[in-house]
Amino acid sequence: MGSEADSHLQSIKYSRGSFRVLDQLKVPAELAYRPILSVADGVDAIKTMQVRGAPLIAVVGCLSIAVELEADLKRSDASILTTPEQIEVYIKEQVDRLVAARPTAVNMRQEGHELIQVVSKITHGTKDVATIKQKLVLYSVLTQVVYYRNLILAISNLYLQDY
Repeated sequence: MGSEADSHLQSIKYSRGSFRVLDQLKVPAELAYRPILSVADGVDAIKTMQVRGAPLIAVVGCLSIAVELEADLKRSDASILTTPEQIEVYIKEQVDRLVAARPTAVNMRQEGHELIQVVSKITHGTKDVATIKQKLVLYSVLTQVVYYRNLILAISNLYLQDY
């Protein structure tokens, strides 16, 4: 038997290392979720309009980076990101790819810029690559939770102004 959360429509389904997005091209005829296993998957979902709306695009972008970093952490012996400098370059390149997928999605540009600033601060605070990756995964997840919360509060406040 599924949980209560399973019975509600969800735009995203995320747990550490696993990420799926509602394929908005199939709604309302079908509720299908597309797995996002990498930034390339996130870019494709954004480009093909499977994900719509600037706030959701930013969430998908940041969480696709988190999923890819999490996968890199698990393959410690064959990691492609082995220095803080490589991580900084990687984050910048991935943000650029995600922004280019839908240049009009201002939220992705804004959240990506924040992520680039955070990675710079983290890499200047520690040189341990695993710690840097873990902090970036945590940052990506937490900022998206806070972002959604603030968005919901703003919409609620606008709605309540009429009463």
